[in-house]
Amino acid sequence: MKKNYLIIICILFFAGCHTKNEMDEQTFWQLMDIVKEKSGFDMALRYDTLVTLLTEHEPIDILRFKNIADVYANAAAENKAVWAACRVMEGAACDDVYMNFCCWLITEGKETYLEAVRNPESLATEEMLAYSDRSIELLSFAAFDAYKRKTGQSVDEITETIANMLIAEYKTLSVDLIKNIDFMDDAPFQGINADAVRQIPVIFPKLTALFGYDPDADIIIEGDL
Repeated sequence: MKKNYLIIICILFFAGCHTKNEMDEQTFWQLMDIVKEKSGFDMALRYDTLVTLLTEHEPIDILRFKNIADVYANAAAENKAVWAACRVMEGAACDDVYMNFCCWLITEGKETYLEAVRNPESLATEEMLAYSDRSIELLSFAAFDAYKRKTGQSVDEITETIANMLIAEYKTLSVDLIKNIDFMDDAPFQGINADAVRQIPVIFPKLTALFGYDPDADIIIEGDL
């Protein structure tokens, strides 16, 4: 009898070892580290790797991943100092380019993300020059693709109860996840105009020198945030 109990305990233990952690902040950033390690500088591979890894999680955790990703991406996008960094590094910062840049920043990992929103000059490294582009499809799209692959259903088919639960969780996350993040004062860039563009090399001399940014050749284009 004792032997049977031991066998059951062992089965439960090893089964637990292969169960993915519930999607929370820690699991989210661990996933980002794995994605970057597996994909290197290839953005298409990074996206596909993320979708594949997400399918190893439960459907509800895939949706919780989307919530966490959206909070971090929106928080970065709201800081216009990150907008300035995007203009320098990507050569433009219109809506799609900027949001994809913020998502790329998240996939670089927690340390890089937190330091970049605190001071975009931290992105002035030789490693950042190794990327042909610093843009990845919205992480919410990866969650949608993973959910479809996992369940065979569209996210639009989730129940109203689950949808309401996720909305409530997002509201909580939008406070809890960013309350301890140190964002740079972005007042010089708030106008999103020619004056803001001229401030970029003054405030970010290392970043603009590394990427060869010329504010005199830059213009504000339609769609800039």
